[in-house]
Amino acid sequence: MKKIILIALSGLTFSAYTQEPIKVGISPSTTTESSNPTYTVDIPQVTLKDVKKDWLSYTSKSSKGKATIENGEFVQQSAVNKNISPNPFFLYSNLTETTAGVRLNARIGFNDLNQSSNITDSTQRLAFQKYLHDFAVSEYKDVVTIQLKKEENKLDDMEKDLAKLIKGGEKSIKTINSNDRSNERADDAIAVNKKDIVTSSEKITEQKTMVEMNAEDPNAKKGAEKTLGNMEDDKKDLQKENESAYKKMDNRNKESREEDRNLVNANQSYESKVVAIEKQKALVNAIKEKLDHIL
Repeated sequence: MKKIILIALSGLTFSAYTQEPIKVGISPSTTTESSNPTYTVDIPQVTLKDVKKDWLSYTSKSSKGKATIENGEFVQQSAVNKNISPNPFFLYSNLTETTAGVRLNARIGFNDLNQSSNITDSTQRLAFQKYLHDFAVSEYKDVVTIQLKKEENKLDDMEKDLAKLIKGGEKSIKTINSNDRSNERADDAIAVNKKDIVTSSEKITEQKTMVEMNAEDPNAKKGAEKTLGNMEDDKKDLQKENESAYKKMDNRNKESREEDRNLVNANQSYESKVVAIEKQKALVNAIKEKLDHIL
């Protein structure tokens, strides 16, 4: 079994679950309106809708200015982050969807004309990079956490299914063993009845002779015939008991054969389910590892 699992796991690839580094790049401004550089960060696996909502909340935190849209660019007035600047600043940004996730472009200005490029201090640059990096990491972690929860729930369901298979197998074994014991008791009872039937047949033969012997005495004959009838009824009852016992044994044997088939199917399903669970555990661990290393 271990060999089967190892072979199955050896073919696993978790390229979709590898941790992608979060890096904030800097490029010179390409507009004539501003000499501020643009900071760019790619956020993997996220959707534009979710990131946009979170970005608006993130940039407006502690801000007293009104957020606007200018020429397709999001502008947060009076943004506040003491690590970047002791004074409120203008934050210009846009979000675009990519094949891998969402790209965030952002720059800052220190007046409403978006002219000044005062972010020349290295401490400010690093602070702004961290500002964007922290947001991207948070978004990436959120989506991977959701992914992890989904796969953990899937693993939990698979383990529950495995537990049901085990429980079903144990029930089948219990049923088969119970039927075997019942059939053994039935065999013993049938054997006893067969002996009693032989004895009864012998007594019936003797009683028939008694009836013939009392043919001339109506009262004696009547009594002998009544006894004969009772003996024949008792024999029939024994025969009926055996017939009923045989039918019950046939039914138990049929049930046991069905449970045997269920066991075979359960064992096959068990093996494939164990392999699938090991794969899923490896997947969950890969996502956990990925989540732990998102920096």
